[in-house]
Amino acid sequence: MKKINNKSFLTLLIVVSILSAIVFSCAKDKVPTTVLDTSSCKPNVSYLNDIKPIISNHCVSCHSSKNSSGGYDFTNYDGLTKNVSKVLGSMKQDGTAQSMPQGYKVADSLIQKLNCWINQGSKNN
Repeated sequence: MKKINNKSFLTLLIVVSILSAIVFSCAKDKVPTTVLDTSSCKPNVSYLNDIKPIISNHCVSCHSSKNSSGGYDFTNYDGLTKNVSKVLGSMKQDGTAQSMPQGYKVADSLIQKLNCWINQGSKNN
């Protein structure tokens, strides 16, 4: 059996360390998934009173007919409901969709409202 000298051992150790660092650093860092408990939903979450203000404050500046980033227009009910699962995934920033809004995370309580509205049938009320 061949003996490994100190220089060969050190080289092998460095190569293994570099490869390990590459493999483990390439794994996508996941933002912890927001746990959404629908048991705390108020009855009849309103599109007009609850959901539209959230979307207007956090999405419409980039996703409107005037500034249609990605081809999405969330200024009206139909535009939102066509992509509502993507919107929820983006707001949760759980890796299922591109994280939005860019640069910050929407408060969990607002994400919860959107989830409740979806679970109640995404009514135009």
